[in-house]
Amino acid sequence: MNAQQPRLMGLVAQTENALNAGKLMSDATTNALRTFQDVLRQLEASPSDTDAEPFLINDYTAAVAQINAAAQDLVILLQTFEPTLAPDKFDGLLRQMNSLTRQAQADGKELVDYAFRQALFLGVILMVFSCLMALLATIAYWYLTRKLA
Repeated sequence: MNAQQPRLMGLVAQTENALNAGKLMSDATTNALRTFQDVLRQLEASPSDTDAEPFLINDYTAAVAQINAAAQDLVILLQTFEPTLAPDKFDGLLRQMNSLTRQAQADGKELVDYAFRQALFLGVILMVFSCLMALLATIAYWYLTRKLA
């Protein structure tokens, strides 16, 4: 008996686990049956409001048909995008996106450079115009002071 004790202890543990699993399954079945009974009671109960709108299966049928159409449209959309987003084509798509990003960066840099050059050119023109105005004002002042003196 002492020699068989380790094997018997393992058998006892396995039996205990099996009984625990059976109890859990029994509890789950009991809960499912209770839920089913509650649903049946609710279905058999008459509505408390006699003026309530009756259950119209056609409304639910129409809703299910619309949901089905939307799901089919979604499937078509996903099938359309599937070749583009396939893993073997993802690298090509990534390369194209990188190329577009580099091109956008280059175009943006050119635009900033162009705007800077134009602003600098406008600044130079304004400075030259201001100097000319100051020179003309000085000449006019000199001419008027000589003529009036």
